[in-house]
Amino acid sequence: MLGLFVVFIVAAIVVQVIGQRFLVPIMALEDLDFADGWHRLLAILGARRDFRRYLSQLVLSIAAGIIFSILAVILRS
Repeated sequence: MLGLFVVFIVAAIVVQVIGQRFLVPIMALEDLDFADGWHRLLAILGARRDFRRYLSQLVLSIAAGIIFSILAVILRS
């Protein structure tokens, strides 16, 4: 159950970061609503390889943060 919770938290953080860094500018520049902005963003993300690298780096940095936080809590106990 804890593993599922961690996966959910990582996914939520990834969606939040993508939304802040990419979705909001797309919505502002192209005058789109929320759903159309996500469709446009997903089309861009699927077409470009550099965004995939960015996403993998983002997920790995979040995972490293979670792992080091868990280790810090265990070592302090």
